[in-house]
Amino acid sequence: MIWILVSVGVVLITIFLLYNSLVNKKNQTLNAFSGIDTLLKKRYDLIPNLVSAVKQYMKHEQGLFTRITELRTRAVTGDLPDDEKVAVGQEISGAIKGIMVAVENYPELKANENFFTASGRIE
Repeated sequence: MIWILVSVGVVLITIFLLYNSLVNKKNQTLNAFSGIDTLLKKRYDLIPNLVSAVKQYMKHEQGLFTRITELRTRAVTGDLPDDEKVAVGQEISGAIKGIMVAVENYPELKANENFFTASGRIE
């Protein structure tokens, strides 16, 4: 009889510990995504500064600026699922890399000090 009680006790303690571990992992995951959301929001808030500095620097890249603005609007206004947030973040990173390449192609322009200051805060 004692062995049965000890066995049931061990099983109950194991289930309790596993449940607490799963709840802890779930809370850590939610906390991590919350931190990511905060950093992405901060990044999205800095995009208008970058766009305004770059507009003066590269008027020929109007399509790229429109795409970045659309992506930012989509990221900020909607409650996107996590996988879409990641996809939008990657698209924004790719678009911003396109801006960097365009700047490197035109190093002789004098407005680049504003651009490099603004872009340094994004990355």
